[in-house]
Amino acid sequence: MINNENTIKATNISTFASEPMVHQIFEYIGKIKSLKLYPNPGLEGGKECLVEYEDSEAAGLALYLSGTKLYDRVFEVKIRTLEEIEQQNKILEISRMFNTPPALNPILQPNITVEKANKIARTVYVGNLNTSISEKELMDFFSVCGPISYAKMAGDVTHPSRFAFLEFATIEAARNAMNMSGTFFRDKIIKVNHSNNVINKGIKKNESQEMVEALKGLK
Repeated sequence: MINNENTIKATNISTFASEPMVHQIFEYIGKIKSLKLYPNPGLEGGKECLVEYEDSEAAGLALYLSGTKLYDRVFEVKIRTLEEIEQQNKILEISRMFNTPPALNPILQPNITVEKANKIARTVYVGNLNTSISEKELMDFFSVCGPISYAKMAGDVTHPSRFAFLEFATIEAARNAMNMSGTFFRDKIIKVNHSNNVINKGIKKNESQEMVEALKGLK
């Protein structure tokens, strides 16, 4: 568990900066217990970093590094807010619900929202699917695991196999789906893993075609 009083957050770090380099910069202030550098998905881009020091005094001194230029960016340093701490604790609670080996768990970045973390926890990747399988057939096959909220087929239909993503209504259902890995579906042995991202729920091809036809009817 991260000690919140000893932890600072650095934002707007250059994408050219490596974790060892950032570690060296913050280590100058005091002894570091843990450091994690990760991409910032926001519009401003760059990277963010969580640094946990051995003591709160070092964390306070690290604030003076705010405004330091590193490559093409000037990074900022701040003590994490209570809201950020509470959100991170909720994300940690979600990650404990997977009941799978850590190497198989989805990667939940510290800067995502609780809502997104929950969606990722309910989403699985299904690989090595027969190219002729439809979304309905896929949902019917996995319906024994629990209620499914959304399904999306992906991959080139001209390839030997395709893949898909399934978002379940509950984390428990997603865990059940993980147990389907290694089973036969049609003529192939499928592979099921946790997804590291939510499903992009853009307009599907058939929906897009229907919209075009509807717009034509308005002319």
